[in-house]
Amino acid sequence: MLVRERMISPGKWVAPSSPIMAAIEKFEKNHPEWLPVVDSEGRLLGLLTGSDIQNAKTAVSGMDAEEAGKLSAQDFMTTKYLSVGEKTPIEEAVRIMIDYDISDLPVVR
Repeated sequence: MLVRERMISPGKWVAPSSPIMAAIEKFEKNHPEWLPVVDSEGRLLGLLTGSDIQNAKTAVSGMDAEEAGKLSAQDFMTTKYLSVGEKTPIEEAVRIMIDYDISDLPVVR
């Protein structure tokens, strides 16, 4: 069995230039484990994790709206992450998740 047969689409994502306040709102509304940051061609550039969102909230807490509006998703996203291709055997994906103690694994083309 291949990963593509078991994967689910997160459905929600943000562009790297998305205002961080909009990303925070989307994250809090949908409660995902992570939020993909995707370019206009659909390539995964990074992830906004719960820690990234918390860091962003801390950063904007002392700012006025204009300053906070200048910050984007790419300013806070995690760019080092594990991923697999959609043709990866499911057993390999599970092994990676166990070996690295992660609960989610992005699937990219």
